[in-house]
Amino acid sequence: MAWFCLVSQRKHEYIAAAQLAEQQGVTVFAPRIRFRRPTRLGPRWITEALFPTYFFAKISPSAIRRAQHAPQVRGIVHFGNSWPTIPDQTIEALEKTVGGGEIHVISPEVSVGDEVRIIAG
Repeated sequence: MAWFCLVSQRKHEYIAAAQLAEQQGVTVFAPRIRFRRPTRLGPRWITEALFPTYFFAKISPSAIRRAQHAPQVRGIVHFGNSWPTIPDQTIEALEKTVGGGEIHVISPEVSVGDEVRIIAG
């Protein structure tokens, strides 16, 4: 079993990961973030994938083809005939940073001691 990076249909990362986990019993990680974005109607909270169109799945090399053809999955990142794996430590560090299955909220507030960069004015 190893971690692979899968490509989903646009804006369907979380759905593809959930279906893959449910239908094939695969461990998946699809990190999402929540932040405030200015819109023409004022600031709104938005939830998006941390890596648009990508998510991670821990699958066995023999199940690559089956995972590749799962609903909402467009494929698995590969280079020719090489299917690169992601070390467990990388996924663990990412889970620790953004939270396991939870949505990581990016606070729009500036706190004392935060580093800021003034770009205009």
